[in-house]
Amino acid sequence: MLMLDVGCGFAKHEGCLGVDLRKLKCVDVVADASSLPFRNDCFDKIFLRHAVEHISDIVSFMSEIWRVSNNGAIVHVWTPHFTSFHSYTDPTHLHHLTIESFDYFDARTELGKEFGSNAKSKFRIRQRRILFTKRIFWNYLIVKLANKYPVVYERIFGWIFPADDLYFELKVVKTKAKGNWPN
Repeated sequence: MLMLDVGCGFAKHEGCLGVDLRKLKCVDVVADASSLPFRNDCFDKIFLRHAVEHISDIVSFMSEIWRVSNNGAIVHVWTPHFTSFHSYTDPTHLHHLTIESFDYFDARTELGKEFGSNAKSKFRIRQRRILFTKRIFWNYLIVKLANKYPVVYERIFGWIFPADDLYFELKVVKTKAKGNWPN
């Protein structure tokens, strides 16, 4: 099983090939994530840990992730939640994401049906979670409510009880018929 860690920085997932813009201790390949130097259909698992918020064109970036992934590959994504202090602290963060930000790539979602039907890269959202720091006592309650009713949480309570991160698990979907959304 070939695994890729894009934007690995100083902490690469074990067993992965590490890619980053800078040559650091854990980096195996120095490359821009928007144009990965790998052949099509070669990775079974990809980790995007705090990388996607730094990419100027997320749609093109996800197309590149899709290109280098095998059909059925799993893509793990961690990114700051838009209410997180850390989302705005880093001036290199270009995007502030919500629980629905990856819906564009999944045809089963309303956003995917409306806007993503022309997207080349197709994914299935297998899991999505809003993550909270456990050090704050009320977060033990908020995490359950936020993940049961994520849109209500984000629209009404997000700025009162800010989250830390988002986690997504995506499955790569590739079909032989071009332009058709798979079932």
